[in-house]
Amino acid sequence: MTVFSSLISDITCAAPGANGPYAPQGVDQFTAVTEGYFIGVSACVAGQLVMRRVINPATAAPTMSANILVNVSNFLDVGLQPHLGNVQGPNGRLDASDTRLMSAQTRSGILYTAHSISVDATGAGVCSIDHAAFCLPTNPAARNGIRWYQLNNLAGAPGVAQSGTVFDSAATDPQTTNVRWFSYPGIQVNGQGHMAIGFTASGPLQYANAGFTGRLASDAPGVTDPPSLYTNTSAVYNVGTGGANGIRWGDFSYTSVDPNDDQTMWTIQVYAQASSTPLGSWGVRVARLVAPPPATPSAYSISSIPAGTASTTFTLTGTSTSGSGFFSSPGNFSTPSHLTVQITGGVTVTDVAVLDSTHLTVTVSTVAATPGLKVVKVINPDGQFAQDAGLIFTVTGTAAPYFTSPNSFVCAVGVPCNFAFTTGVGPAPAAIALTSSVPPLPGGVSYVDPNLSGTFPSGSQGTYTLTMTASNGTLPNAVQTFKLIVTASCGGFTDVTGADIFCNGTEWLKNRGITLGCTATTYCPSDAVTRGAMALFMQRLGDVISPNSFSDNVLPTGALTLDNRPAFCTTGNFPSANFPRVAWITWSFDGNAGGPLTARVWSQTTFDNFGASFITNEANLMRVTAQGTGWVGTSATVKVNIPAGSQPNFRLRTDREVSTTTSGNFITGRCNIGILFMSVNGGASPYDPPPVPKEPVPN
Repeated sequence: MTVFSSLISDITCAAPGANGPYAPQGVDQFTAVTEGYFIGVSACVAGQLVMRRVINPATAAPTMSANILVNVSNFLDVGLQPHLGNVQGPNGRLDASDTRLMSAQTRSGILYTAHSISVDATGAGVCSIDHAAFCLPTNPAARNGIRWYQLNNLAGAPGVAQSGTVFDSAATDPQTTNVRWFSYPGIQVNGQGHMAIGFTASGPLQYANAGFTGRLASDAPGVTDPPSLYTNTSAVYNVGTGGANGIRWGDFSYTSVDPNDDQTMWTIQVYAQASSTPLGSWGVRVARLVAPPPATPSAYSISSIPAGTASTTFTLTGTSTSGSGFFSSPGNFSTPSHLTVQITGGVTVTDVAVLDSTHLTVTVSTVAATPGLKVVKVINPDGQFAQDAGLIFTVTGTAAPYFTSPNSFVCAVGVPCNFAFTTGVGPAPAAIALTSSVPPLPGGVSYVDPNLSGTFPSGSQGTYTLTMTASNGTLPNAVQTFKLIVTASCGGFTDVTGADIFCNGTEWLKNRGITLGCTATTYCPSDAVTRGAMALFMQRLGDVISPNSFSDNVLPTGALTLDNRPAFCTTGNFPSANFPRVAWITWSFDGNAGGPLTARVWSQTTFDNFGASFITNEANLMRVTAQGTGWVGTSATVKVNIPAGSQPNFRLRTDREVSTTTSGNFITGRCNIGILFMSVNGGASPYDPPPVPKEPVPN
């Protein structure tokens, strides 16, 4: 450590060259440098700052320059600050320290610093009424304000790039009326060049509160926002015995930039807090100062990209409002804190570069994208985002195909069978191929795109698993696992034919396992039914027609980000049955909204496996709307037809209403599902009953 001493050679300023920085501040810098700085107010000259350069800081032998003088607007004094509730008279006012600089830092070669000074109703530096021994003439209109500076040309001859004063301009008595005084500024600037100042504010008719002000990088020189208070105390502060310098105050004023995003700023300020003692007490309050959001995406150098394109780079232009703009943290900040771009519909963003606050270059892949209009969303490092209305950027071309035909079909031995596969596609039709069949299809049955047709011969009953692939030149190809269920005529019994009026009934009993037949191939329709056989029939029938229920307790879902369309409350695959069923699904979902939102909740039923799923049922439940934060929810009952041979599973998903301006997500959520499976008599042949009821004719 190197100590630099005797920066002021004569504190009385009597000796030649005695000037130097009074109470110098070390200047914070956000990047590695070969030159550092100390800066303070002049010890000998009013209206002057004194800077010292430190060459090769953080080395074994740093060196310091001589005084570098920077003339600024005049400042002379700072007064003792009045506050409501003071019972000790002039000695009970708050000690506002002196005109020393309170903090300093550099950004992009510009030095920012601030201090408290005594000003009149015009903002000009004057002497307060408290220090007549050394500051004359005193001004009865004096009140405390904050003077801030931006100094440029630090490596050469530094000068004032701009300066401003935060003060109350009321032309009334600052010692008795509702004039607000400001002191203890903590100044900070973020990576975008936006500045913030935290401070203490009080007055003869105002308690001691914490406040802040600031300015955008694009604001006119010297301008700051109107001061704002972020505490609203009604507590007095009379701790300790005041004297000529008042009551000590302000030790914990500081403003800093968030190292996670280089955008958000935090200010820590002192205020009079409520206390059980009549003298009161001080506290510190931390405030998060949020940067403006990103600029709103409004134009693109190319308006469309063909689907299936591996890499395309374009320029994105944003519209700035009230300081909004694009920003990416510098390289020394963590990767998650960089600006990101998201585009809906399978468009993959592979690279983003910030050109300036309203322009980005974006590189994307549309290999997995679906054609159509896309929503483009830009997210700044602090998590704030802006998106277009989804009406500008388009992916062109043919949509990848998807199957719209059912996942299963039933044919009967000896009866002509025909099934047509169908797909949903873009302008180009899809070619549908039979990739495999397990077991192989028997002779007499063939597939010619898009039809499976023929007559299954005797003995070919069973379940055939077909893999179907649809392609139209746009990836990914659609793959469907298709179940073809082939039944023997009238249950496969040789002694029951299609001419028998009870053929359909026999088929129904056999397919549901109610009868096993006298043997594997005979039904024995004329045999008597014993009491024992009747008991077995009734038990099996009850098992078939009794509802099969499933219920789960409330399950936590965790956080849900709506734009990701998360699937949750998901069941596993339920066993298949070789007859059609109906499922009644009762859903309930509620969650803790992290902000205003309008979300859509969907019930989804997926047949077969998740790996090659085809959603055949998606029901829009009641929308969930939250005006603020808190628990909101929805519930509904959905009916779903379950085809024969399929393994169903169920889940919920959510997404955001694009037409709204809400931005919240679910911080936590929970859901519950109840499912009731029921057997149905109906559907594809041979389960349909005869069109006209008939009874057996007695022999």
